[in-house]
Amino acid sequence: MDLVTGGTGFVGAHVVRALLTRGRTVRCLARRESRRDNLKGLSVEIAFGDVTDRASIARALNGIETLYHCAADYRLWAKDPQELARVNVAGTQNVLAASAEAGLQRPWASSMSSRRRRDR
Repeated sequence: MDLVTGGTGFVGAHVVRALLTRGRTVRCLARRESRRDNLKGLSVEIAFGDVTDRASIARALNGIETLYHCAADYRLWAKDPQELARVNVAGTQNVLAASAEAGLQRPWASSMSSRRRRDR
């Protein structure tokens, strides 16, 4: 089974679809308040949690072979930049630490949030 963080979002939902196409079983880490429209009609298991909550990540990793970390706060600006860092930096650190503790050898992390088009 594979775990996708951010599977309810644009990038993560595409990763979920690609995995399902390859015959993989998928679990998504999702906040309870997250909309799951992008997963409608897909056979996925939902593990409620948040990348800022390491215990919820550890629970979601139970029985997982491969982790795909796609969760991010994709806003280009926030009044308080720490809001972005809490998810994008500390959240990624939580996911990677929990995956190491679970014994996963090669977690995959999306770098899409680091890409930004510069206007000329």
